[in-house]
Amino acid sequence: MVRIVLKVLKIVFVAFAVILVYATGFKSVLAILFMFLFIRLIVKILVTLFCYLLIGAMIFAFISLLI
Repeated sequence: MVRIVLKVLKIVFVAFAVILVYATGFKSVLAILFMFLFIRLIVKILVTLFCYLLIGAMIFAFISLLI
């Protein structure tokens, strides 16, 4: 599930980067690349946090069912 989401996000970001490169010319390719890596890092952190929240919620639900 998470891998599919990451693949889709990757494709979207690649398409976005390509469009940006064609729109702004090749001078700002490095800036776009840096932004792209930065955004990917943020997305990775957010996805990881979301996964931990999901796992935490499942554990919490399981414990509340046991009580």
